[in-house]
Amino acid sequence: MSLCCDVRVLATDSKFFMGLNEVAVGMAPPIWVHTLARLTITPSSVFPFMELGKFVSDVEQVQKMGLVTEVAPNYLFVTGCMAWQYGATGSYEDCPAGS
Repeated sequence: MSLCCDVRVLATDSKFFMGLNEVAVGMAPPIWVHTLARLTITPSSVFPFMELGKFVSDVEQVQKMGLVTEVAPNYLFVTGCMAWQYGATGSYEDCPAGS
């Protein structure tokens, strides 16, 4: 679902596994998922992600792959998301925490 989003923000201490469950159980993902993946993910990451069902759980790796747009410190996560939503610069450092 995150492939459909314009902005994908992840907190630095997130515990997650990103991948395609369909591939992991042997099903082919729909063609629109392939199209979105090719438009979103870096070219060298498409094959392991789409065809081999590789799951990723490292914050730096998902940002390098293009699965997330921004990585925010936990204490600025909500404020940073609100900055994107309301059209601010998107820089987490510019948004005061807790406002």
